[in-house]
Amino acid sequence: GENVDLKHTLRTLDTHVSSRRDTLPLQKQVRDALRQSNLQLRQRNGLLGNKPLLRDFEEKVDDATGLSQRIDTLRAHHAQLSAETLATKRKIQKAQIVAGTI
Repeated sequence: GENVDLKHTLRTLDTHVSSRRDTLPLQKQVRDALRQSNLQLRQRNGLLGNKPLLRDFEEKVDDATGLSQRIDTLRAHHAQLSAETLATKRKIQKAQIVAGTI
């Protein structure tokens, strides 16, 4: 009766567990291979897989470009001011020479 049914159920479950247990190591190997492959892809693609890092990098590049342009503008302005200062010094020197000879 009931014992026979339970023994049959137990044998069925044992068979099922045994077959699943046999496939477990293979499934773990596949899982580990996929993990390794995923890691290699992440390393190869760098920022592509990480949107916040990619966005931050793009912002830093934009900031650096803006700062480079600002540096160029400031250098040009400095050169202009240096030329004006030199011209003013020369005018002062000429004025001193002229004032000294009169």
